[in-house]
Amino acid sequence: MTSLFAALRRPLATLVLMVLSGVALAQDGTPTLNSRDTGWMIVATVLVITMLAPGLALFYGGMARTKNFLSLFTQGIAIAGMVGVLWILYR
Repeated sequence: MTSLFAALRRPLATLVLMVLSGVALAQDGTPTLNSRDTGWMIVATVLVITMLAPGLALFYGGMARTKNFLSLFTQGIAIAGMVGVLWILYR
């Protein structure tokens, strides 16, 4: 009995999730834009982009020797700036 349950556990769980996912997708009416949600998404995106360059620089700087940290930090910030400029020019 346990081997039968073990064999059917994953397909049974998949079936239950597929049935319940239809309930989660049900929506009333047409979707509308919410300015507060859009504003929060813009703020969250700016925060992530702001943290990206120093985070990568600190990560790669931690893998280098101490005397090379400033060089790696500067290179990381410069590359992020170049990517930003190229994004604006060629999008």
